[in-house]
Amino acid sequence: MRLLFVILFFVLLFGVLFLLGWLFDWLCRRIFHRRVRAFRIASVVVCGAITVALIWGSAFELDQLRVTEVEVCSPRVPKDFEGYRIVQFSDLHINPARPKRYERLVEKISELRPDLIVNTGDIVSLSERELTPEIAEILSHLSAPDGVWSIWGNHDLGFYLTADSTALAENFTRLEEKIHGMGWKTLSDESAYIHRGADSILLTGLDFPGDGTHRGHNTMLAGADLEAAYKGIEGQPFNVVLAHTPQMWQRITAQGRGDLTLSGHTHAMQFKLFGWSPASYLYDEWSGRYEDDKKNVLYVNDGIGYAGIPIRIGARPQITIYTLK
Repeated sequence: MRLLFVILFFVLLFGVLFLLGWLFDWLCRRIFHRRVRAFRIASVVVCGAITVALIWGSAFELDQLRVTEVEVCSPRVPKDFEGYRIVQFSDLHINPARPKRYERLVEKISELRPDLIVNTGDIVSLSERELTPEIAEILSHLSAPDGVWSIWGNHDLGFYLTADSTALAENFTRLEEKIHGMGWKTLSDESAYIHRGADSILLTGLDFPGDGTHRGHNTMLAGADLEAAYKGIEGQPFNVVLAHTPQMWQRITAQGRGDLTLSGHTHAMQFKLFGWSPASYLYDEWSGRYEDDKKNVLYVNDGIGYAGIPIRIGARPQITIYTLK
């Protein structure tokens, strides 16, 4: 079904480009009294190449998990956390019809033997119903000595489900119950200490930022609150922050927090070619590693699933493993 959707979409695109080529040819005949077949040929070649690439991105790259290893070096890492391993995955956008995808994800993460596993939001796309009992059972097998922790993305909060505030709240409550039923812990503008030996680090989870609307959608459940997230926290422990959108990074570091901030959200717009993506026009930080002048690190994970068209080209599903040094 997924592949059929892609083929139909790009058959339509092919028709539009071919029509443009024919139109340019026709204009040249009318204005210059000569045919320029190159327009038609170019439209066919370009559209054919795009179609092949996008079918490849749907049929193959969408399920090709990649693991990226990242070292985070800081004198602020406590001694007992030397070599500590954190696995991040993000933006599952669960497809109930593809349970094998999540079995492979669990197997791959288990092979990495992390100390801590974190998810940075967008578990579902529209509704909690997408997290079926079968997939919840699969994801419940994720485990690490210091647990599996998750935050909420804009899709988890039901922005695209309905404008009805009661229905949004009910949808979110059911999703939260399912996540906790899987054995995962959640952080909603909260912090928790992770202990190892005599040392500890601080894990903070922030909600999606809210301003009343998000592209016309209800954001009643959103609203990152940094003051609430760090309430009662004394001193400046090494801080790992989970923030679904990388746009939060400057706000976090302005508070003197966020030695390591982990985000998702952008998917690199599911297209990355030679280090470029259209996401670069929408986000200052859209994929991979960033550092500020204080050596705070942001890493934007490209995510696992997809939003909109089921295609990934050059932005394969990503698991990131961080080693603290």
